[in-house]
Amino acid sequence: MFKKSLAAAALLALSATGSWAAPSVSCTTGVENCAYASDNVLPVPTTLWTTDTAFWEGVNEAVVVDLGGVFTIGQVFLALDNNDSYVVESSLNGGTWTLLGSVAASDGSVPVSPGGMDWFTSAPDTPFSVGTLAFAPTSSAYLRVRATGGDDLYSVGEINWTAAPAVPEPGSLALMLAGAAGLVLRRRAAR
Repeated sequence: MFKKSLAAAALLALSATGSWAAPSVSCTTGVENCAYASDNVLPVPTTLWTTDTAFWEGVNEAVVVDLGGVFTIGQVFLALDNNDSYVVESSLNGGTWTLLGSVAASDGSVPVSPGGMDWFTSAPDTPFSVGTLAFAPTSSAYLRVRATGGDDLYSVGEINWTAAPAVPEPGSLALMLAGAAGLVLRRRAAR
């Protein structure tokens, strides 16, 4: 009985720290073509803001990516409409949001005319890096992009990120280690 309890505790701790679902995207009701925001297809700069993008009017809408678990987000890469301002936020619970960085209407390389989509990244020393988008690696289960100003016509062509599984909570790690140690001790005692 004791052996089964230790094994169950170890399996529970491992499953709690090592399983994730696939990322999924959702949008507030005013966003059209939501799935384009995270379809791994990058719009070419100057692409029309409504072509193969999630787009909307007004600053009350948002695109949210559920990462499928808690990860340490290192960098983000975004394809956004070029003449607008946006913020990128992270959350552990989908309800409380923390600012990761921002993109100003004046950032980017695509001029207002012809306009269209542009690329932005938090990765330093790249052609599309934006200083105000840089952030320290942070644990997150959700990423959100929302507009903060511009011409009132907004779009997200792609949200991409680099991530690593978050370090397990100390309690989960302690439980996992205790279970593993118990299994080793129990096995030695049985010999």
